Amino acid sequence: MDPLTRNSFKTKFMESADDLQLGNIAINTFVRQIDNKTQTSAIDMVYAISSILESPKNLSKKDFETFVTTTEEMKRQAETQNMLSSRVSSIHIKGAPG
Repeated sequence: MDPLTRNSFKTKFMESADDLQLGNIAINTFVRQIDNKTQTSAIDMVYAISSILESPKNLSKKDFETFVTTTEEMKRQAETQNMLSSRVSSIHIKGAPG
């Protein structure tokens, strides 16, 4: 979504909530960019894990193993990206004129 449209939508949404006396309906959360197309927010993960814990009979062993594998892979990717980012920033700091 275009950033200007998103900001405009958010503003209008918040104004409408005030008009309807809904109070603060926005939630601040962390977002992790997995790749070019995939974003995962902290609140999404909370809801996913809560639903699994509330209904474990609805989750097959294969589905659970897939969930765990995917979560571990996402964690490894995040750790690798953080490591690479810190190395790149240290290279820029060392190479900075000064």
